[in-house]
Amino acid sequence: MILRILAVGDVVGAPGLTFLTERLRAFQEREHIDFTVVNGENANVVGVTPKLVAGVWVGGEDRSIHLSSGGEGSRIALPIFADFIKRVYNEPKLGITQKDQFPIPVGAVSYDCDESDLHAPASQTRDDEFFD
Repeated sequence: MILRILAVGDVVGAPGLTFLTERLRAFQEREHIDFTVVNGENANVVGVTPKLVAGVWVGGEDRSIHLSSGGEGSRIALPIFADFIKRVYNEPKLGITQKDQFPIPVGAVSYDCDESDLHAPASQTRDDEFFD
């Protein structure tokens, strides 16, 4: 399943407002957009697991409704999503667990990182083959 999300940045002036009021709906339908965020008037978060995609949207249908300062998705929508996903993980009948893993795509490159050097100071030399 593919979830198509359209994020529209700040809309300024008549051309932007004309697009939103006259053309956005048709654009969403033509491009099969599932979820649209415009101007940060809404708070949202989308979580993706190997077996579930879920989104939380907080806002209003009326364009005059604006979230106050600090109303971004991480403050408003994320706690709702966190509660939801905890409930999903705690319901064994759903068959969705935190241990589920995404399948590794064919041809994916794998790197074995030595975690013992994780807290070692960074090397100042460029002898690593990556930089050759």
